Amino acid sequence: MPNQHIPHNNHNNMPVAPYGDFQSPFATPPEFQGPNCVRLRGIPFTATDSDVYAFFAGYSIDPNGGVSVTIHNRGIHAGRGSGNAYVRFTSPEECQRAIKEMNHQYIGARYVEVLPADNPLPSGGAGGGGGFGGGFGGGFGGGGFGGNDFSAPAGFQGPSCVRLRGLPFSATEAEIAMFFSGFAVDEGGLHIALHQGGPRMGQPTGNGYVRMTTPEEAQRAISTKHGHYIGSRYIEVMNV
Repeated sequence: MPNQHIPHNNHNNMPVAPYGDFQSPFATPPEFQGPNCVRLRGIPFTATDSDVYAFFAGYSIDPNGGVSVTIHNRGIHAGRGSGNAYVRFTSPEECQRAIKEMNHQYIGARYVEVLPADNPLPSGGAGGGGGFGGGFGGGFGGGGFGGNDFSAPAGFQGPSCVRLRGLPFSATEAEIAMFFSGFAVDEGGLHIALHQGGPRMGQPTGNGYVRMTTPEEAQRAISTKHGHYIGSRYIEVMNV
């Protein structure tokens, strides 16, 4: 049976019966498609519906099952959170306000991406060319996140490079090299991103960059390593 989206009961955060038949926990369920809906990416694996409601305190969420945290329901990660959730607001205007104001805010130690739910994931999972599917609303495409801590650094932009998202904050370059054991990584081709300002200045962002020796090797890394783990952390491997 393929992976399914499993909603959580909004009151006690216990999983209820799965519905639909989706290819992965990253497929947007039908009731969370539309201009009122967002997808959260990068939430803690332990996050519950209540955590998501608290994250959007002050926003008008549809009271009829307007929050759902997705989990894996097959394979070695069965029962674990996928790092994704969906929220349905009461209006498109409220949805756009949430995207504008809450994107890259934190749940615990995890920064959370708040994205339009209707934007399809690019091929290869969460990665894909030109940023996140060519840029959500023109904001995230091209060279990363435009002049902040999430921009790809010089030397790690181009078809031979990949971005890692979801790294443990304690991850080292040696651990990344081990993660890509068997791949042709360019000399000096590892970089762990740090916050460049604010209260977390100097601390890891959870992102890393790897420069392979060829574009073909970069695409092999994306297709092979996306969704694998470093420690207990699910790693997204995508084009920069």
